[in-house]
Amino acid sequence: YTLILVNRLAKSRKDSSEMHVFVTGGTGLIGRSLVKRLVMRGDNVTVLTRQTLNNEHSVTYITDIDQLETVADVVINLAGEGLAEKRWTERYKQKIIASRVGLTQTLVSHLTKIGAPKVILSGSAIGYYGASETQRFDEQAPSGAGFGANLCVDWEQSARVLELEGSRCVLLRTGVVL
Repeated sequence: YTLILVNRLAKSRKDSSEMHVFVTGGTGLIGRSLVKRLVMRGDNVTVLTRQTLNNEHSVTYITDIDQLETVADVVINLAGEGLAEKRWTERYKQKIIASRVGLTQTLVSHLTKIGAPKVILSGSAIGYYGASETQRFDEQAPSGAGFGANLCVDWEQSARVLELEGSRCVLLRTGVVL
């Protein structure tokens, strides 16, 4: 879905120049494949990562949001602590919140200063709906209860602030990614 969105935006542009795409979490499971595809499309990609990596042909790696100095056409926000790697202790839950909600708030604040993108695609999760063995959920379903649902609601709300700056905000509620 992410590539479909980027392709549609590229086709809607009046000029044929490559797009600047900023990806948080671009070295994670989903992000690695996405960045590879964006480069194959001919886009210039900036990746926010916790790792120190050397820049490549069309990819610039940064370790701090403040290093993003130019407006991106598209921002894809996938960053966050892994959900399956560790037990969800109270301490780890705080790391999960900070890595998603806190990072998104920092990202939005920075983008508001330098210029909002045309589109932000922000990660979320099906945890938004809570858990049920009998109920079926669609995009119109209300949020559920519990840590996962509350995390997703807060995460999504922090990204949607960019709508006030004129950005289209797309929320990507993924399930288990293998």
